[in-house]
Amino acid sequence: MKNRLTNNFGLKFIALLFSALLWLVVINISRPIVTKTFYPEITVANPEVVTGHGQTFKIADDVKQVAVTVKAERSIMEKIKTEDIKAVADLKEEQSGSVPVRITIEGFEGDYKEALPNPRNIQIVKENIENKTFPVTAIATGDLQSGYVIGELETEPKSIDISGPKSSLGRISKVVARVDVSGLSEDATLKADELIYYDSADNVIDKNLLSSDVDSSGVNIKVHLLETKEVELKFDQSEIGTENGYAVSGLEIEPQYITIMGSREDVEQIEYIEVGSSALRQENLTETTRVVVNITDYLPEGISLTEGASGSVVVNILIEKEGIKNIAIPVRSVAVNSLPEGMEISYGPDQNVELQFEGLDEALENMSSEKIAASIDLKSYSEPGTYDVPITIASLPEGCSFVGGATIQVILTKKKNEGDRTMVRKKLTINNPTGLHLRPAGLFCKTAMQFQSKITFLSKNTSANAKSVLSVLGACIKKGDVIEVICEGEDEEKALEEMVRIVEEGLGE
Repeated sequence: MKNRLTNNFGLKFIALLFSALLWLVVINISRPIVTKTFYPEITVANPEVVTGHGQTFKIADDVKQVAVTVKAERSIMEKIKTEDIKAVADLKEEQSGSVPVRITIEGFEGDYKEALPNPRNIQIVKENIENKTFPVTAIATGDLQSGYVIGELETEPKSIDISGPKSSLGRISKVVARVDVSGLSEDATLKADELIYYDSADNVIDKNLLSSDVDSSGVNIKVHLLETKEVELKFDQSEIGTENGYAVSGLEIEPQYITIMGSREDVEQIEYIEVGSSALRQENLTETTRVVVNITDYLPEGISLTEGASGSVVVNILIEKEGIKNIAIPVRSVAVNSLPEGMEISYGPDQNVELQFEGLDEALENMSSEKIAASIDLKSYSEPGTYDVPITIASLPEGCSFVGGATIQVILTKKKNEGDRTMVRKKLTINNPTGLHLRPAGLFCKTAMQFQSKITFLSKNTSANAKSVLSVLGACIKKGDVIEVICEGEDEEKALEEMVRIVEEGLGE
């Protein structure tokens, strides 16, 4: 029997070894062992070990995860998830700043072969907790109602105390309270939406290791609004000097309008911004000149430009050459003012009077006798006689001026006695809406010119020739004014009758 067991012992041993190997192969095929790496976050246990002594800590290099290599049967590994793996650094085990990382896989205790972390230890940095006071500034978000801008933001409290590691406190450059001002149209006090800590590069600082005596809900922000308004710029040109023979024809201003801001009371009082003459002080100009003006120097107290607006205004001073033009007008087209009571007027032999104007060439080209409203004033002439009375011009186109010196020879005589009169007259009230303006004045004159008689009218001591449109216009008769129509000549009765008729019928209106 013994011989049977020992016979061919070597072959039997080899067979046994082969069988064992075969069994291992089979087992590994049916229940294979696999390896997989997970990256769970590190949890710090028992932080009070450090914080209870007036200190704080952080993991060196801001390590937040560890690589955990797990070995387990494939069937087990397929069930393990990252959230099942707990990587805990217990500060009770800290030795000279090094804390081991312990790995557990919850729900799979005893089912896995091993779970090894990398790194196996983490380094913690301890710091004393310090306190520092920071001023609080405010920023606004959202859109105000149209026509308003933010004038000032006041925070209450104006500063807060922040506690934390010295290194973290040292990174804080500013503390900002953010507030939403959407839809505001008047001053208001609002709660801050958020407190934000920034470093010197305006990066937001993580507040996890920091604490404050005040949170965002404890910060009130007073929002002061300013009203805005678009106004015109007007420049005083009195100190712009030109060479002889040249004149200022105008200004080109860019921008012509600016947007200002200020309190409602201040803004409402401003219709335009007047820029003093010193801004455009120039001498001996002969061509268009560009001037840049800092408009902020001329803003009234309490008024400023809106944020981001440029204070620079470009002004082009337009220069043109001057000329002279002579224009002849009929003597009887000149309006007569302040005719002395009891006097009659007639004229010398000259039927026309020559007037001289100077100004810009372009403006002079558009001048004509029809556009000249000339008049004489007789208030200083109370006695009968022949007088050379100076002519005045009521208004002229921009860029032109009257040289002056022209006169009209007038002859003043006493009116004839009632029994000697060869004239008829009647007082009439002008009732048409526009008075004796261009169209009704034209009909008035056209009607008068149909008759041989001399036809004039009086109004407010002013005598006007009814056959001259310019004379009629120069009298400036308005609705409700009373005029006295005077007709003198062979057909005076018929003339007066017709003039009365057209006036009473409204002069075509």
